[in-house]
Amino acid sequence: MGKANDTGVMTLRDLGFDELAERTYRALLQKPEHDLTALEAQVGAVEDDLRTALAHLVDLGVARTHPAAPSGVVAVDPTASLRQLIEHKEDELLRKYRKVAGLRTELGALSVLDARGMAGLRGGGPGVEWVDGMRDVRERLAELSSLTRASMYCVLHGRPRPEVCQALDLRLRRGIELRLVHERSALDDERTRTYLHRLMAEGARIRVSDRRLDPLIVMDEQVAVVPIDPEDHGQGALVVRQVGLLTGFLRLFDRLWDEARELSPDLQDISREPGLTDDDRRLLDLLASGNTDEVAARHLGVSVRHLRRRIARLTARLEASSRFEAGVAAVRRGWL
Repeated sequence: MGKANDTGVMTLRDLGFDELAERTYRALLQKPEHDLTALEAQVGAVEDDLRTALAHLVDLGVARTHPAAPSGVVAVDPTASLRQLIEHKEDELLRKYRKVAGLRTELGALSVLDARGMAGLRGGGPGVEWVDGMRDVRERLAELSSLTRASMYCVLHGRPRPEVCQALDLRLRRGIELRLVHERSALDDERTRTYLHRLMAEGARIRVSDRRLDPLIVMDEQVAVVPIDPEDHGQGALVVRQVGLLTGFLRLFDRLWDEARELSPDLQDISREPGLTDDDRRLLDLLASGNTDEVAARHLGVSVRHLRRRIARLTARLEASSRFEAGVAAVRRGWL
């Protein structure tokens, strides 16, 4: 780990080290037998600056004072001390991410007001917007998908249409939870198979149904888009925010999702994974609030070892490589 860079790789500078503190820390690890005079020569600093750097390392928790040490300070095992700094940084980033997610919620609320005003111009009753023509449908779907922050649920039949593909691709790039129910017969089409395979590779969950399905898209469980005529998409679409209708569409999607079968990466049906338990949610909430493993374990009434096994299982389920990535994925899926 060296100087800060723009490659996206975390360095010691990201954990609170300045240039001199980093050089001093590396010197302590390499030459713990050096006294202050030898350290001054090794890091190229005068005594006052060196003492300031040593105090900074103690404040960071990567070093501690020790009367028997030649320099008066010894480095703490980096495996434990740096991991703790990394976890603190991840907690900080997760809190910031959740604030940004809150701002996106506010943006979505403002868009509802705009949609209510536009409904009078575009036609449709309260909570229902009538969008004529495929060009306007594509534009409206792109607008709505850009505001989606947590989830997109889709029911499709036949070959995915360009405007739907555009919305799905955009949301996957932003890490939104995507669940898709597709007619099983669509797997007979090679282009559709290729597209579904790519969606799964990018994180989408797809299930197939033997039913004859009518298209439906639900975003953030707050707005639904359905064709005016399922047999003729050129007629346009309805954008639905009316609570009663939206609730019905959500229940319809949930029923179709429960009845359908999971699709594996090789496009074969597999059994469905179990849902998130209440204990899983409590654990995610405790970790997202910045609690240590020990505190979280006490709250849940389990051992720290058992807790860490559960964290590992959740992290694997979210396909994350770290707790921070798991936290972000949980927020995006609406688990937090």
